[in-house]
Amino acid sequence: MKNISITALLALSLIGCGGSGSDSEIKEDNTQQEQPEQTFSLLNIIIPQAIADEAPPGTQITVEISGNGVNKSQTLGSAETSITFNDLVIGEYTVTTIVMASTNELARDQQDFNLTENTTTLNANLILNKASLEITPLLSSDYTIISGTYEGEFQKTGCLSTPFNPAPTDLTVTVTGLASDFEFSLFPDPTLKLTGDLDDTSGELVSSGIYQSSDFTNGDWTVDKILTPSENTIYIRGQLIDVTNSNCTTEFEYIGIK
Repeated sequence: MKNISITALLALSLIGCGGSGSDSEIKEDNTQQEQPEQTFSLLNIIIPQAIADEAPPGTQITVEISGNGVNKSQTLGSAETSITFNDLVIGEYTVTTIVMASTNELARDQQDFNLTENTTTLNANLILNKASLEITPLLSSDYTIISGTYEGEFQKTGCLSTPFNPAPTDLTVTVTGLASDFEFSLFPDPTLKLTGDLDDTSGELVSSGIYQSSDFTNGDWTVDKILTPSENTIYIRGQLIDVTNSNCTTEFEYIGIK
């Protein structure tokens, strides 16, 4: 009996040890949550080539981006046509593009967009404010520099009949010495062919001569302003006198880009 009691106690002791070992096992922590993977992207902003062609020298473009805790800006010259922001968290942003010439604001564009792809391109919708362009009189020893073909707008008051005002208009300028030809092709019509001579003796470039129109009218013309807001831009202000219609007068302005 005594031996049996000792054996029973040993068995109970072993069972207790086994139970204690089971409770000491490390349990897996299922309470940990996986952190969501942060996705980064870049934004490429395209600036219209016309800004580089039309804006005065020294023009600066500033692009600002904000949203998702981001507040960044970059500045580039008018000849540059793209800018890139890197490491942007995918989400909602606002992009503002501002074109400045000295203290004059020439153009501004603001767009809200959702960055959802690894690479996104955004086009800046910029149109220059012509009233803020720096315009200086055109005086040169060689006026062939204004020769070429321009795309622009012809705006008029007076008796010249045009379907649109202002009218989209292509202009071809041909200068040889002081002899000048200006051909305005208004959309959809008419076409005006102005032939004459340049004159800069007053300190400003002016011109005059005779014209013919595809609408079978003709007469005299004078131009009291020929300016170049930039290297590839021309501004012309003048007058047409229609001798076939009792000297009816038309005042016009034209601005175009090569």
